[in-house]
Amino acid sequence: MGVSFDQGVEWAATTGLEIRIISDTSTEEVTTFNVFAETGNGAGESGNNDKVVMVGAHLDSVAAGPGIQDNGSGSASILEIAKNMANVPNKVRFAWFGAEEAGLVGSNFYVSSLSEEELKGNQSCILCTLYLQQITFS
Repeated sequence: MGVSFDQGVEWAATTGLEIRIISDTSTEEVTTFNVFAETGNGAGESGNNDKVVMVGAHLDSVAAGPGIQDNGSGSASILEIAKNMANVPNKVRFAWFGAEEAGLVGSNFYVSSLSEEELKGNQSCILCTLYLQQITFS
């Protein structure tokens, strides 16, 4: 549940205010998905698997705000970034994670599914990650 900032200010200034909230909620299991795409190294090869660059965002949004900002803006920006990273020497993995607003479900599932070789202890094959989150202004 949420209220606007202005409403919160008004309520905070109201002496003796009592608020009673009634909520009708439900919980259900749903299926969610992560979506991935990868580049090669620009020469038709698979790219350097030991130095993967990740670019990610989440696909879901919150009820309290416009989904185009959180996080349609980050998700859509990955497509533009992909066009500009087509010829880098490293493999680039683009990730759109599901159910992030419900507790980082998609990204946690992804990390837990990596093999020991992909994780490689402190020398992970993932060189760096750029995570795009609500990159617009309102």
